[in-house]
Amino acid sequence: MPIDTRRKGQCEKMITPKRRRILAIAAFLLLLYILRLKMAEPYTEIARLEDIVYELKRRNVLKLLHDQTMNSPTESNPNQQESSDLSSNGATQLHLPNIIDIYPHLVETKELESLNPALRYPDKRMPRKELIMGVPTIQRGNVSYLVPTLEQLLQKARIEDLDKIRIIVMISDVKGASSKFVQDTLTTLKDRFNDHFESGLLQVIVPPASWYPDITSLTPTFNDKPERMYWRTKQNLDYAYLMIYAARMGKLYLQLEDDIEAAADYTYAFSAKTFFYGTVLKYAERSEWFIIELSTLGYIGKLMRSKDIPSLAVHVLLNYQYKPIDWLLHDYCTNRYCSPEMASKVCAKEVAKHRQQVKPGMFQHVGYYSSLEGKIQKLKDKSFGVNFEPLKRESIWHGGKLRKEEIEKVKF
Repeated sequence: MPIDTRRKGQCEKMITPKRRRILAIAAFLLLLYILRLKMAEPYTEIARLEDIVYELKRRNVLKLLHDQTMNSPTESNPNQQESSDLSSNGATQLHLPNIIDIYPHLVETKELESLNPALRYPDKRMPRKELIMGVPTIQRGNVSYLVPTLEQLLQKARIEDLDKIRIIVMISDVKGASSKFVQDTLTTLKDRFNDHFESGLLQVIVPPASWYPDITSLTPTFNDKPERMYWRTKQNLDYAYLMIYAARMGKLYLQLEDDIEAAADYTYAFSAKTFFYGTVLKYAERSEWFIIELSTLGYIGKLMRSKDIPSLAVHVLLNYQYKPIDWLLHDYCTNRYCSPEMASKVCAKEVAKHRQQVKPGMFQHVGYYSSLEGKIQKLKDKSFGVNFEPLKRESIWHGGKLRKEEIEKVKF
């Protein structure tokens, strides 16, 4: 069949050198995308195997530490031979401090593995996420803000970000998973958020009753009444447990409470695409930051790297009965970044480099009735919503960059 030379010439004119380059680049990018999909599968499997190996090593170390503690002479076991502290040549062995030294009551649990959640729903292995949000909740009379808070977090998150986050709700009760409050709350959440449980976006845990020591007869500090001492001490233990549990679930951890309101499209601040243009993640490449505060109130909206959680959790556990959680955080940052010779203003500036405040606040406290019985909570983050215009998905990307006027809308 003869070739239509006229049509061939027209086609050659249409495919200019510039278009050839564009087609070549498009083909190359498509190939890279296909290769990336193929390569992601083995990496996911490797990450899963690494988690399994780490867990086996962790359990072995826990068992050694527990055996070491159980074999050491204690006040409750004075008849135990001191020879257990001696090596074969008679030299005293080194006993590393561990959780039982901080929490002596755990000796009675016999197995440290019993510190795992008494209840976990859904009880299945879940993949790591970019961001884990922790929401502790306790019984507060006949009022509960938990469901509206979760609805806020779910509805105001951008749809394209939902696969990067997980919300862990910790239902706390010293009676453990068998308490009526725990069971009623779990039933309510299952009925209301069943699809989110199925997708792994939402998870509920309950600490075991053995996690809590006797905190009913603490020595008062700062002239606090016994009921307030109990409330803030248990709150510290709740925060520590939730942080420790969430530390290996994701790269970043965000501490929230069960009575808050979220800013619209708040998750764009944690999106990789807006990493350097949004509110929070522009700081994440700076190695010096320790905590980014997304609210000016208490312990709400505290963002931290998961790798930094263990040291903070240990600090809380060492001092849980002495101060409220926000004061403990202040002490931790001061001790970590300031020297005794520093003037208070110099210390405050140094701490501010590592404890960075984001304004306007992205989370507002809305609970009127505090979890401390009889307390009314009227504090508000005055910066919440000020100069805040949420950036919609379609307005974020313009040739891979934000328009100047888009950036100026959010004055963080």
